Amino acid sequence: MTDNSNPFTFWQQFWQRTATQSPFFNIPMTVEEIEKRQQELKHIELFLDFNLQAVRSHIALLEQQKTLMSTAENMAKSFYGGSEKDEEKQ
Repeated sequence: MTDNSNPFTFWQQFWQRTATQSPFFNIPMTVEEIEKRQQELKHIELFLDFNLQAVRSHIALLEQQKTLMSTAENMAKSFYGGSEKDEEKQ
């Protein structure tokens, strides 16, 4: 039975199951296990750093695209703006 009044019930149950089932959360007992875990975490860190840089590059590209589109829109308004107003009046 779940407690509907606690919004964190799902996560608490998840972490309880994960802590008992996953060897990743177990405390290493030997130096070799610690070194292995360090190497695994360094690889994960590199992977996450790469993904972070990819996300930052994508954000920068979208900002440049937004600026370009805004500039083109403003140029079009200034170029065609007067003639559109005259056509609407007629």
